[in-house]
Formats: sequence, C-alpha cells, structure tokens
Amino acid sequence: ENFDLIYSVLSQVNEVETDVKEEVWTLLVKAVSQHASQLPPLLDTADFDCSTRLQHLNTLKMTTYLLTQFMETFEAEDTKPTTVTVTKGRKTKKKTTKGDWDWEGERLRAVQSLSQVVELEIGRLWEPPVVEEEFVNMIANSCYKLLENPSTCKEKASKDAVFHLLGTLVRRYNHSLGLLIHCRSEYSHRKCNIITCEPVYFSHPPDK
Repeated sequence: ENFDLIYSVLSQVNEVETDVKEEVWTLLVKAVSQHASQLPPLLDTADFDCSTRLQHLNTLKMTTYLLTQFMETFEAEDTKPTTVTVTKGRKTKKKTTKGDWDWEGERLRAVQSLSQVVELEIGRLWEPPVVEEEFVNMIANSCYKLLENPSTCKEKASKDAVFHLLGTLVRRYNHSLGLLIHCRSEYSHRKCNIITCEPVYFSHPPDK
C-alpha cells in the first residue's frame, strides 16, 4: 500500500535526505519479511482464486523490485571513494558520520529477507507455475552488485548470505548457467572470484 511513496523516494533518491531514505528502507525490509511470513499458508493451499494469486504476485514483484533497487543504491553509496584532505603535509581520510546506520548489518538483513522469499514455493503465484527468469535475474544481479564491493567479500556473514542466496537461485530456479558465466567474466580478478563462485554450483546443483 506504500508502493507509490517508496517508489517516489527511489526515483528522487539523490535529492532525498539520508534519514528519510533510511526510514523508507526499514519500512521496505519489514514489508518484504512480513509478506514472506504470510505466503506459506497460502502456498500450501491446494487451490486459491486468481485474484488472490495476482494480488500476492504483484506485491511480491513490487517489494522485491524496490528492495533490490534500494539495496543497489545504498551499496553504491557505500563504495564511493573516501574523501581525502591534506592537513600540514598529511593526508587525512574524512568519513561521513551516519549515526546509528550500519549498512553491513542492513545489507545482511536484506539478503536474508530475499532468501526467505525465494526458499518458498513462490512459483505457484505465476501461471503457469514457473517463476519468471526476469524475476530471478533481478535478484541475482543485485547479488553480483554486492560482490563488486570488496567490503562484502571481507565481511564473512554478508558474503556467506549472498552466496547462500545465489545457491538457492541455482538449486531452485536453474540459475546455474547465469551464475557461472557471470563469475567467469566478471570476477576472475576479484577476491570473490570463480574459485569462490563455483562451489555455489557444485554444492547446490539444480533441481531435476
């Protein structure tokens, strides 16, 4: 019900104050998690009407889109070069204070929320009951964006959560080829390289 409000913040993200973005982010992560908690009883139902299915499908698509877009936005801000000032012949790194905002913790919470979603039988919301490749790629591309940030690879909890999410996409949604192609082409020179990526495929083989 807050889609228009959240989308308006996203569309003007560079002009919106930081505390507003953080408040919207908190609301969004909570909404994704709550929806994921509401879905199991519905998905376990033998049959549910078309209007209910479409309502939950639209909610799933909208909240996932917004979460991934905001996640990429905050990640981009986190990877901005640190300002360096010169004082009496010395270079001093200058960081912006973000109060109680902890992006590492928020990043982890968001990735875990997405994992909570894709581990459900959400394919039942589509007709025919197969999750769209575009939806899977949207989540996978956000994972790849996170892995472009060296701090994600250095922070074990975040790195493990991202690869767990990718592993679920491989195992449940046949994203194995997309993962391997992307890892080989993009991460051969990074710390999160193909040596790290390939175990995701081999430990989470696609469902047959």
